[in-house]
Amino acid sequence: MEAKILRSESEHEAELNRMLQLGDPEPGTPEGERFELLLLIEDYERKHVEPIPDPHPVAVIKHMMEERNLKRADFGRLINSRSHATEILNLQRPLSLKHIRLLSTHWNIPAEVLIQDYKLGGNQKKRKSPSTT
Repeated sequence: MEAKILRSESEHEAELNRMLQLGDPEPGTPEGERFELLLLIEDYERKHVEPIPDPHPVAVIKHMMEERNLKRADFGRLINSRSHATEILNLQRPLSLKHIRLLSTHWNIPAEVLIQDYKLGGNQKKRKSPSTT
């Protein structure tokens, strides 16, 4: 087995793929030794690779609207309030639990993305836990 220093993102990605293909090899075998060596990739990632931040909930809603050619009025109809839709999109009102459920069910946006805390505009308050309104 030949050890190799990972010097680029593409080399790192290639080694990660090799590791996934090995599965759970028997220790002491050439595959097992390679697997142990490739575990160093995980250490490399912890030290050098920044985690990808979760997308902002309102940015996800806006992206979904753009992808589906939807307007604010469409969002307003979904949540049964055009004014609330505008306030949410302008970061003046937080998403409620009801809004999150509707968006998750009807627009297939994962609830995990929508329940994140985020700052509202103007007053810079963090959004509170979703209410039932």
